[in-house]
Amino acid sequence: MDRYHMTIIPTILRKEIRLFETTHDYEIKLKLIKSLSYNGISDCFMNEDNILL
Repeated sequence: MDRYHMTIIPTILRKEIRLFETTHDYEIKLKLIKSLSYNGISDCFMNEDNILL
């Protein structure tokens, strides 16, 4: 996967919920290429930092 679209909806939670399970011993560096905000919701568009589009 080389492009990510994440929608962030702020919510108060009592327990931490992981978005992705940790299955690897390395990180993927992401670069924010666009973001939109509306009605308290944020859309973030990212791609891997080492990929040129």
